[in-house]
Amino acid sequence: FHSRLNAKGKTYIYRVWNSKVPNVLDRKFVHRILEPLKLSEMKEGASYLIGTHDFQAFTSAKKKKKSTIRTIESIKIHSLGDEIQFIYKGDGFLYHMVRIMTGTLLDIGLGKREPRDIESIIKSGRREKAGPLAPANGLVLWEVHY
Repeated sequence: FHSRLNAKGKTYIYRVWNSKVPNVLDRKFVHRILEPLKLSEMKEGASYLIGTHDFQAFTSAKKKKKSTIRTIESIKIHSLGDEIQFIYKGDGFLYHMVRIMTGTLLDIGLGKREPRDIESIIKSGRREKAGPLAPANGLVLWEVHY
């Protein structure tokens, strides 16, 4: 048994604190965004990421993997008061993939991109077309599926 190689999938949670009032207890474990986010727009953008795609545009790996094709089973975005959680479930994730997807969805939520832009980003396969790399402090590996 090998914990990494035998994994069938993983679930990550990315936490965003969306308020002008700081969260003093969780400040090291959430990414804070002051401007209000459009939840429905981000959910629409996330729908384009679900399924099997070549996620080359959503990795910042220097070395090329054998394959950048991954399957995203689900992306759930919901708010718990001032906290917004992005829950990603998939068969595997590339280097920085969750943080780049989150950065792209946050751009959509801030009105910097349209939800449909995700389609052209995936087709391009170019990292510079995707959104910024979201900070690591909001990311948690929640579950590994065997």
